Amino acid sequence: MKVAYWPGCVSRGFTPELHGSMAKVAPLLDIELVELDRACCTGAGVIAEHNQEL
Repeated sequence: MKVAYWPGCVSRGFTPELHGSMAKVAPLLDIELVELDRACCTGAGVIAEHNQEL
């Protein structure tokens, strides 16, 4: 089965273990990850850095 997959900038930059885990587990489940190449950043890294005290 093919699955569209967007690792995003956060999983590659801040949590590379997530991207690596997906790449290793997917084939074991007969899943082919097809990375999206034209998706935009989710902004999750910026949202996580939000500090209400500032």
